[in-house]
Amino acid sequence: MSGTLPVPVPTAGDLPGEELGRLIRSRFSLVYLDTEEERRAEALVLGAAQANGRRTWTWSISDGLVLAASGGQDAASTAPEGALRRICEQPGDDVFVLRDMARHVDAEPRVERLVRDIARDSDATLVLLGPHGPIPAALRSCAATFALPRPDLSLIDAHVRTQVARAGRTLGVAQHLDEPGMVELVQALRGLTLEQVDQVLTHLLHDDGVLDAGDVSRALREKARLLASGGVLTLETPTHGLEWVAGFTHLKAWIASRSRAFGPEAVAFGLEAPRGLLLTGVPGCGKSFVAKAIARTWNMPLLRLDAGSLYDSFIGASERNLREALATAGALAPSVLWIDEIEKGFGSKGASESDGGLGYRMLGSLATWMQDRPAPVFLLATSNDTTKLPPELTRQGRFDETFFVDLPDAAAREHLYRLQLARRGRDHAGFDCAALATASDGFSGAEIEQSVTNALYAAFAAGREVTTQDVLGEVAATRPLSVVSPEAIERIRQWGADHARPA
Repeated sequence: MSGTLPVPVPTAGDLPGEELGRLIRSRFSLVYLDTEEERRAEALVLGAAQANGRRTWTWSISDGLVLAASGGQDAASTAPEGALRRICEQPGDDVFVLRDMARHVDAEPRVERLVRDIARDSDATLVLLGPHGPIPAALRSCAATFALPRPDLSLIDAHVRTQVARAGRTLGVAQHLDEPGMVELVQALRGLTLEQVDQVLTHLLHDDGVLDAGDVSRALREKARLLASGGVLTLETPTHGLEWVAGFTHLKAWIASRSRAFGPEAVAFGLEAPRGLLLTGVPGCGKSFVAKAIARTWNMPLLRLDAGSLYDSFIGASERNLREALATAGALAPSVLWIDEIEKGFGSKGASESDGGLGYRMLGSLATWMQDRPAPVFLLATSNDTTKLPPELTRQGRFDETFFVDLPDAAAREHLYRLQLARRGRDHAGFDCAALATASDGFSGAEIEQSVTNALYAAFAAGREVTTQDVLGEVAATRPLSVVSPEAIERIRQWGADHARPA
């Protein structure tokens, strides 16, 4: 890898300090800043206020009002209502960063009234900062909302180098990474907030007192752990590309024709980056495996979003889960965002009137992002039942293409047996894969894989090597889904013939 950082993907939020500066310079009286990156957000507000000659105060329920320049503290103003009354009495056009005040706006009518009074009558600017979720309804008409984008590569690079240098000075940490290694480390931390970057660096720098090439892979593991801690996103590490996929001739050709469409040459040619695919079809026929294989083939980071885990019992948390997942995918762009079983989060059950409109808001947020996302994030959605998906997601333009994954034909089944045996260290030449393909008519890819696995268990228990007869025996003992539920499979296949392109 070369020693230079790739050019970051331009987005509307690449210069958050400038946008905040415009809000403060324009004398907005109320700014709603929904973010978990408290330190970074406060630094941006402070810089924007200083650039416009305005003093900055911070407030929290633990510290009260604190003047940023002097550190002077008004401990008597820790109560939200008391702090707002002090602000009402404060002359001038100071900027007040109020940590977690939005939750008190929702809970206390007097606090809500005071915030609205200040917004109407005062020259001050209130910045409501914290991981709040959607803006309170009472403030929508008088607040400017600001979304803090994830840090780009240049910001992460500067932050990492500063932290590494500080660790060397204060803790004696030895820096053994050369310049290409540092670039690789910064790339590994892409998609994280600065607070998360610090968590990873703490593990790397304080563990053995040395920063070396081995720490890059450790950074990737820590990054995967941090992303998975929220229970919504998983950073996958696929090991097999499309060369390990049997069949899927049309899909493979489609992917191959777009493999270079994410680079600057494609933009210069007048192309937009591919937007995404919907993979639907018979359960167990390889949709999830193909999703991973596409990311591996394109050599892109793969984020798996568990659609069913998006919903949270706390007000505003579900929307935040989705917003953070999409922001992470954008920060990793070009990337692949895989929404597994999308109907579980955005189907008819997800968008219902019984949840106070939450499902409809979630669906609207995803549909808007699919239409307008600026970063090249390839959305790959898999579904076992598209009849549960609302038309907002399946209409023309949301996805580039909808592919239907059917039961494998004889040639694909034979290829599948070769691949499954090869993955388990067996030479397929020693097996009659044609006979296995004939015997497994109507089997899905998952059922074919299970027949090989069961045969291996049987042979291992008997203390001998597995044979074709072992696998044929397992095939004969299996009742595939196409036999157990033929009407359901036929219904799925009919939908695919009418609405999708064969994979």
